[in-house]
Amino acid sequence: DGHHRYETALTFHAERPELAGTDATLCYVVELAPDQLTVQPIHRLLSDLPEGTGLVGALGERFEVGPLEGLPDPAVIHRLVERGALALLTAEGMRLLTPRSGAFEGVADLDTARLDAALQAVPDHSLRFQHGVGHVVAAVTGGTAQAGVLLRPVSVAQIEATAHARAKMPPKSTFFWPKPRTGTVLRSIR
Repeated sequence: DGHHRYETALTFHAERPELAGTDATLCYVVELAPDQLTVQPIHRLLSDLPEGTGLVGALGERFEVGPLEGLPDPAVIHRLVERGALALLTAEGMRLLTPRSGAFEGVADLDTARLDAALQAVPDHSLRFQHGVGHVVAAVTGGTAQAGVLLRPVSVAQIEATAHARAKMPPKSTFFWPKPRTGTVLRSIR
């Protein structure tokens, strides 16, 4: 995690090499192993959809859309992992979204990449990122989002495969845990 921060540090050093200490950056290192690292999903909130947008139909071009169910609790993530599905949340409830066979050729094997491809069929909208199933449900039922999409967490194997391919994970595809405690860190530049 943090390649965006690392790239920013490199850019800043290239812009201001005369400043002492710009050739280094702080980092927090965790072993890339399932028992050492927890990866949580970052879900999506959709708003500013034009009135009458057929979200189920648009997403149905690339996903098998399941029947309407009640709104989920946080345990739904285990079900998504088992089923290989995402979930669409609207004020009416939840529908599982299972990728259609062959609908994502040339798209990275990641929920974030699949959803980005599928959302191209949706009229102009606003997209926000949200941690936690409860927060997505609250946004949808509270009216601050018209819909939400729950994603599965990226596996350590997917992260490792992306790294070995010398590629980058799509933005907002991983929420690594544990996080370092919030605070201030001072580093001497002398």
